[in-house]
Amino acid sequence: MCWREKPIVYHHLSIRHWLTKPLKVPYPGVKAHIGDNHRWLDGQRQPFCFIPLMMKRYGKEMKWPQAISNLFSLNDSQLPDANNFVSNPNHNWSGVNTIPSGIQAAIAYTSKLGEPPCFSGVSPQDLASLDQAIEARLPVQRVGEAERVTGNVFIFWPSEKPKQKIVPLLTNEENQSKKPKKAKNSDDPNHSHTPMLRPKLAAPAVFREAENPLRTILVLWETPQCRDALITEICQLLYLSPTNVENIYEGLYGSLCIKTQHVGDLTQNLEIKSFSEVRKTYQQQRPDLLAERINNIAAFIPQTKELSGALIEIRSKPPVSEADPKLAWRIGAIKAGYLTQHIHRVTYTTKAGEEKLKKSGLEPVKRAVSDLLRQFGILPDTPLINSKKDGIAPDVWLTCFYVLRRTRKTNSENIPKTVVLMIRVNPITAKVELTTPALFHKQGWVSYPVGLAHLSAEDWNPSSFDESNEEIDDAQKRYEQTQEQRLINKFVADCLQECLNTPITDKKPPRVLFMVEAQNARKMLNWLQNQNLLTNDPLKVLKHYLSQEQINRLWVVRLRVADNGEVPVAIVKDSPGSRTSGVYRWQGVCDDGERSLYLSVRKPLNTEKHILRTWQSRLDNGSRQPGKA
Repeated sequence: MCWREKPIVYHHLSIRHWLTKPLKVPYPGVKAHIGDNHRWLDGQRQPFCFIPLMMKRYGKEMKWPQAISNLFSLNDSQLPDANNFVSNPNHNWSGVNTIPSGIQAAIAYTSKLGEPPCFSGVSPQDLASLDQAIEARLPVQRVGEAERVTGNVFIFWPSEKPKQKIVPLLTNEENQSKKPKKAKNSDDPNHSHTPMLRPKLAAPAVFREAENPLRTILVLWETPQCRDALITEICQLLYLSPTNVENIYEGLYGSLCIKTQHVGDLTQNLEIKSFSEVRKTYQQQRPDLLAERINNIAAFIPQTKELSGALIEIRSKPPVSEADPKLAWRIGAIKAGYLTQHIHRVTYTTKAGEEKLKKSGLEPVKRAVSDLLRQFGILPDTPLINSKKDGIAPDVWLTCFYVLRRTRKTNSENIPKTVVLMIRVNPITAKVELTTPALFHKQGWVSYPVGLAHLSAEDWNPSSFDESNEEIDDAQKRYEQTQEQRLINKFVADCLQECLNTPITDKKPPRVLFMVEAQNARKMLNWLQNQNLLTNDPLKVLKHYLSQEQINRLWVVRLRVADNGEVPVAIVKDSPGSRTSGVYRWQGVCDDGERSLYLSVRKPLNTEKHILRTWQSRLDNGSRQPGKA
């Protein structure tokens, strides 16, 4: 951190899952961890530690890298036989409270190796315990704790019971009760912590007048249990009941067409063949197989004139990632006029061969439906800014900049691409809009679902992440980077200027809240990098395009996201391991005292049931549910 004289150390804690059963190694191999208590170059003793080492597959044979294998042999050490090791992925493994002796080897679980053996993550209590141990045992001083900066817990759209009890009709008449019992708070969906899982907010929001309304949902199913669960969830969430007209469901706020269709064999893995058969790597085979599957899906799905939604029951990710048909479904469905949301199988097969719904099966169903609504930019029409609660006027455009980076594996053309986009939300009408450089030049801002559908064909600069080994002249590279920065800065400034010139209420000049995710955007928007934030005028770049009066109405926030390691562990003052909601200031992070780092701590959602309590530890029992810090 360039605003501190002394560095700050962030600590992280995770649990590694070691495999104990034989495994089918995916192409091109699997990463193993090799440990020893002496240095391999000179044989001197050292504390036991691991290094990752890739085992590669050649046909059916597994082999260690030749150079590493030779190094071990020179030092009178011996790696385990690669093929035997795959059959028994625990070599010379030390038990608990035993001193490691000799070379040990193990394979850690990754998502490419099938179903996870246990839950991931650690509890907030474990993170707090590690923090306290570091402070007690190392010559370092903790830089403050997180202090609450809001007097009350801030909650968007508080959960309240509707004035009039509305009981949605389910598709199965036998499940309907003439005199429903009064639901407890925990059973009432209107008490969900997730706003768009509350029927009283979701139903009117879905059926309000919109530029691109959601009027048709196509359920593409493989198991009837998943199909029925999705239909029931849609009906419950939107207060819908079946009518005498086929596929039409009607309710208090409007009607919806719910079509169903079996997926056939189009969710089967792509037919990736071995290199010996076609003389092509998996990645080289993938584009043609994707193109064929995309065309088959586009022809298979019923065409729609208006943009619609599709819920697709898809199989688990295959061991060979290139064989995954998920991207083909997303692109093929867009060609047919659908935005898609995938859901993995929510049933299991009994010993008698019967398919039954999993105990946790309804949670993925809820998330799938709410995520589909999110793709249509559907938010509760309750104002997002409350002037009394927030202390600011509601005429503030909520905008954000994002860089979408597609690698060869996440792009059907096998070419890395970069897409830059801007999103804005009207806090009064809850209208969500999106634009890209190409869209803004031709159409300006478009509705969020139309923008998402457009993203499959947009790219900013494919050469930005060129993976070739071709050398580029340094001067040419600097020129291209300068040009890229200039064009992106102009795109961002044009979008901000259009918002600053578009009133929200009473023709009053609005403010604009501009948000960017630090790690995602600072390479593209270099004026938001740490060293540039320290200058007297970090917005100097924008002044080439915006007037000083417009700059004065612009708020810029650089966000840090916990998932990428940029946010420190939230140790709430006087409550280590706490999961209470609120906004907190991390004290003492900056030497000058003028800059602050704010942390948002939240309670778990209903979809994160059975999370770890603050007094439980996953270090004692790794099979316990984790809690997100």
